[in-house]
Amino acid sequence: MIPVSKPWLTELETKYVSEALSSGWISSNGPFINRFEEKFAEYLGVKHAISTCNGTAACHIALAACGVGPGHKVAVPAMTFVATANAVAYCGAEVVGIDICPKMWNMSAEKLCFEYHDAHKVDFVFLVHLYGNVCDPCVTVGCGGLGKTNGYTDHGVVLIEDACEALGGSVRDMKAGTMGKAGAFSFFGNKTISTGEGGMVVTKDDDVAAKARLLRGQGQTSRYYHEVVGYNYRMTNIQAALGLAQIERIKDILAEKQRVYERYEGKIGHLMQTREFRSVPSYWAVTAKVGNPEQVSSILVQNGIETRRTFYPLNALPMYKNCCPHGAKESELLRETGLTLPSYPELSNNEVDVICDLVNSSLDKARNDS
Repeated sequence: MIPVSKPWLTELETKYVSEALSSGWISSNGPFINRFEEKFAEYLGVKHAISTCNGTAACHIALAACGVGPGHKVAVPAMTFVATANAVAYCGAEVVGIDICPKMWNMSAEKLCFEYHDAHKVDFVFLVHLYGNVCDPCVTVGCGGLGKTNGYTDHGVVLIEDACEALGGSVRDMKAGTMGKAGAFSFFGNKTISTGEGGMVVTKDDDVAAKARLLRGQGQTSRYYHEVVGYNYRMTNIQAALGLAQIERIKDILAEKQRVYERYEGKIGHLMQTREFRSVPSYWAVTAKVGNPEQVSSILVQNGIETRRTFYPLNALPMYKNCCPHGAKESELLRETGLTLPSYPELSNNEVDVICDLVNSSLDKARNDS
């Protein structure tokens, strides 16, 4: 079976994890945690990187450290993994779902504009780079002077990034996760780099970093003294050892992801999302609009190829059914027609060709049958 995704692990990962085990530091203390955070911050060019136990925790901490709380409205794309919205809900804030644009599949600038001017005005924008296609905040939320506004949009709204799918991507030479007041990353097993479970909050803001570290570690400021209600969101030294090896190899990982992605583009590019203008995607996942995803998936599975359906739009989930004041037509269409295909670094060109041939033949059959 060709899986949708799998991490690319080498002897370096084994070496670092073995060192962590041999040291006896296996929990949330140990040298690999600081080394991983420092290397990650260096890669992104940010001042602070705060590791967490998973990407959802990173999203929660990023939002909370930026001041999201009860009474606030937070704009999120209607098409995203549910953790984006859940992190907003954890903060006690209201989720405001914004539909996506039809080609790039990121938050629609036109739809978001309504939220600045009508009764649904938002206080924060939680920007997602869907499937690694880096969304341009200068266009989507009006951040023409982003570098000078310290994470605020031209409307005075705080920008925070869910960059869980976008490590390594950029737009206008700005790296995903570094364009807002804070950014969150995931290191789940299917992400660009993996620690099994794990995440990271990044920021250039000293106050946000201090708040994130405080919340991550049970609100503890000295041994057994806790100033605020915090969370046990710490990463282990073993996870960090794995992460350090992965971030040291990220150039090679991204190069192979790009090769796979561009091979797909040459075969079924007309079915895939359009890249954002002046962007370099992270090439995280290959997703295509295939018409009838269940039918195409069935054919692929019969040939030993795993697939994934796209996410449900937020307004299709019971707890967020009323979150999209202007609807989510494009998000619903992507759910109805989209299918995620294998796209991990070790996938061969020949395997990509086989997958694309099966997709194209199934679409030809569907057209002939109709």
